[in-house]
Amino acid sequence: MTGTNETTFYIVDRIEGGVAILQADPSSAAGPAAGETTVGSQERREVPAAQLPKDTREGDCLSFSNGVFAPAPEESRARRARIRSKLDQLRAARA
Repeated sequence: MTGTNETTFYIVDRIEGGVAILQADPSSAAGPAAGETTVGSQERREVPAAQLPKDTREGDCLSFSNGVFAPAPEESRARRARIRSKLDQLRAARA
C-alpha cells in the first residue's frame, strides 16, 4: 500500500494533442495508479499537458507527490548524463 506522501518519478515520453504520455521510473513506481496502464514492465500515464509544470518538454523528469507534478531538474540532468555516457561507450566499442 502506498502512502499519499510517496514520491514517484516520471519521464515525459511525448506531448501530443494536449496530452502528455509519461513513463514511470520502475525504481520509484509502486504500481499503476488511476489513469495508468502497464506497458511491458513500466507504467504509462496519460495526463493533460496543462497539469504539468510550465516549460516541461520531452525527456524531462518530473516528481509526482500529493497529486502534483513538479520539475526534477537534478534527476533529469543525472538521467541525461547516464544516457550520454552509455551512448559514448557504445560509440567507443564500435570504433
